[in-house]
Amino acid sequence: DIQQKNGLQDVFPNTESINSVLTAWTLSKHPNAAEKAEELMVNFFDEIQQYNNAIDRMPKMWPNLNTYNIVIGAYTKQNAPRKAEAILYRLINDQKGTRVRPNAKSFGFVISCWAKSREHGSAERAEQLLLQMEKLYRNGNRDVQPNIIVYSAVIDAWSKSDHPNAALKAQSLFDRVLSEAKATKKKYMYPNSITFNTILQAWANSNKPNAAKQAVYLLEQMEALYRSGIRDAKPTSRTLNIVLLCMAKNSKREPASSQQAEDLFERMLSLYIEGDKSMMPDSFTFSSCVNAWAWNKNSANAGRGVLRLILKMETLYE
Repeated sequence: DIQQKNGLQDVFPNTESINSVLTAWTLSKHPNAAEKAEELMVNFFDEIQQYNNAIDRMPKMWPNLNTYNIVIGAYTKQNAPRKAEAILYRLINDQKGTRVRPNAKSFGFVISCWAKSREHGSAERAEQLLLQMEKLYRNGNRDVQPNIIVYSAVIDAWSKSDHPNAALKAQSLFDRVLSEAKATKKKYMYPNSITFNTILQAWANSNKPNAAKQAVYLLEQMEALYRSGIRDAKPTSRTLNIVLLCMAKNSKREPASSQQAEDLFERMLSLYIEGDKSMMPDSFTFSSCVNAWAWNKNSANAGRGVLRLILKMETLYE
């Protein structure tokens, strides 16, 4: 009994002390840590109301936003998107009059969890949550304003989706975000390097015949944004590696892609030699470039192209 414990009749737990226990569960290595945290959240706050009615001096206690986000985060850590989403909807539909409303973090946890789950239909679920988030924001909840992290997570979900038009879905969302950023001039809404790399990966995974062309166009957009002052949109070796992968795959259909891949590699190498350490070629770089020539069955220069790349690789790592 809370009152009788050690004779401390006026000592009661509060919401923050319960949140501390919830956090302890999420940090533990218990296999059912998230379930334990949810059980504590639901049972404690329901049972404590009995004491509210019986003990006048006991403060009223309700779960706050942090309470919900801790449990949602626990399920995200456990890679359980359905359970994380169930807690989010419990928060959205809270009828206790606590005026607790979700924020961008609440939605971001669940969207990222769906993106990482690779479950069938996960991209659709992530985008539906984004649409609901945008609706709540339009209806007056300023705390759920979507940011570029959330948009990038939904694009990431599409990049991992088995939907036949996943790349087109990802591109549609990307174009909407970029258009809004340009229209509002809000720098924090501009796609960053993570966003660009994610949409590029969507095209690389798509095997669409126009994937290489689209990758080059995205790279040009990214470079233009960076030159205009959006410093978070700086291309890196990872960016160019994904473009090279698109070119390599395309070389099976378009022989010219082989030389385009080698030209892009030369530009990447020049930037690195000039001092841009983020452009350092790696094994993936060389592998994609070699494959761009090796997979080209319609070029008499394929063998010489592969040999040139091997010699450059040896020179670079001498």
